Amino acid sequence: MPIPLLDRALPILLMSGDATLGEEFSVTVLDDVERQTADAAAPIASIVRTYRSEATAEPRRRAVLATAALEGLPAEAPIARHRALAVLLAAKVDIGEGLDGHLLAQMEEVEREIDLVASVDSALAQRGFLAYQVGQLDESRTALRLLKRKARADQQPFIESVFATHLATVDAYAGRLAAAAALLDSYRGETPVSPAAARALGLIALRAADDVAFQEVLLQPTLQGSAIHGAFTRRALTGLGAARREEWREAYSQLSRAQMHARSLGLEEPGRRMWIDVDLARAAIAIGRPGEAARISDNLERLSAGARPILDGMAGRIRGVIAGSDDPAASIAILEESVAALAGAGFPDQLALSLLELGRALTRAERYTDARKALDRARVLTGLTGDRAIGLLVDRALRLTSSDALLAALTSRERQIAFAAARGATSREIAEAGFTSIRTVETQLSSAYRKLGITSRAQLTVLLADHLRERAHDPES
Repeated sequence: MPIPLLDRALPILLMSGDATLGEEFSVTVLDDVERQTADAAAPIASIVRTYRSEATAEPRRRAVLATAALEGLPAEAPIARHRALAVLLAAKVDIGEGLDGHLLAQMEEVEREIDLVASVDSALAQRGFLAYQVGQLDESRTALRLLKRKARADQQPFIESVFATHLATVDAYAGRLAAAAALLDSYRGETPVSPAAARALGLIALRAADDVAFQEVLLQPTLQGSAIHGAFTRRALTGLGAARREEWREAYSQLSRAQMHARSLGLEEPGRRMWIDVDLARAAIAIGRPGEAARISDNLERLSAGARPILDGMAGRIRGVIAGSDDPAASIAILEESVAALAGAGFPDQLALSLLELGRALTRAERYTDARKALDRARVLTGLTGDRAIGLLVDRALRLTSSDALLAALTSRERQIAFAAARGATSREIAEAGFTSIRTVETQLSSAYRKLGITSRAQLTVLLADHLRERAHDPES
């Protein structure tokens, strides 16, 4: 068979077999073609090797086969070259090497020569499908919106739904829950759904703390994908849900199993694993396995190599929490770096979680004013994004820094002196009113400052402002 004809015919044969009789049939066809071309010239073998690489489950093996195919493909086989580039691109993402812009550029160059590239196979589509899984949300959103708009204009509802599903996942990660839910509105009440739609619906329900919707996602069957992919998605979502409730043993159990599924699929990229690594590490710390958490942090930093803020920020949060038990000051400094790294990464839930851990660390260090600043910032963030799951954790942490909680740590005499000082009384006036010495007043006031995490009367006045207003209207106080 002439090379140009094989280049065009083989993908059509495999796709039609897959669509009509299933993936196993198309693999059988590929096996037959491979046997029949075993003694064929190298260019023909490279074309067949291209589709063998695509049918290979293990990402590293896929990358090896796709690379070998590219080296042997002739100029007369642009369709196979485009396919091999796409396979290699996705394989490199799977094994944690990031999104290769050089490969995308080569795909775009080939697309200018051929007219048989479906929109879901284009370089733009690969950018949309893969960029958000390496932390590049804006790049994915731009590509997917363009593709979705074009599919609608071309009256291709199924293709449009594919792009809409991935766009919903991007919006969920970016904290645009209303937009994500609107994109998936057509799936409500429909069963089964695609694994990608199930993942997006699960993320939305998890962030909204909607237990009913979350359970519906976990219980429904999926339309496409292997059993192992379905098991991974369910374990990952269940573990992420437990982590948001801070049920750490359940989170560790589920996320450990999800990680095992991901490894069996050859997925080493954290985004391809739904970013479960960081929650698994946090659960490991909580159940007394900081060494395991440290290894996860090291791996995230290795994959980032300083070039991916989302991974650096996540890794920093893990290291900051680990340091909290031995070196509180170092813990706070590391968590502040994590917040700085995540501030521009585009993942508001991860930024809120780092602010939450920073607020907790500052609270333990009795720096209550600073703790409230971090936690207030997290509360504003979760309010803007509608992330009720993390918002509940932030509210709980804020209660521990409230003036009521802080005042409970003071003795009755320290509280009396603190309120008098906050109203503007001098140490001499407080001493005379209490029939004690100025030195005693100053000592007790210093003790109150230390317990409240402040250093001045001005800070004391701000801290007790609400209580002073209440007491002003209460004669008995």
